[in-house]
Amino acid sequence: MTQKPTQDEQLEKVADEIIRYLQQHQFAADTLEGISHWWITRQRIEEDKQRVLAALEYLLERKQLHCRRLPDGSVLYSGTTNTDPDSDEPLH
Repeated sequence: MTQKPTQDEQLEKVADEIIRYLQQHQFAADTLEGISHWWITRQRIEEDKQRVLAALEYLLERKQLHCRRLPDGSVLYSGTTNTDPDSDEPLH
């Protein structure tokens, strides 16, 4: 069973997110609402996207997922029921 982070650990995590945002946007300034919505949410979205991409690449390597590049350059992912022979296009 996973332990729930303590209040101090949660505080440190949010503080770290604010610092990382400021390191990337050194002239940033905002209200509590702006920081909560734009800084923290944006930081989490970027980190989540990196984790999701890593998981997608892992599933592709294990042949549990297919992908294909669309004409606009974006990549479409699908389950292994897709029988498109061109669907194993690498992401790298």
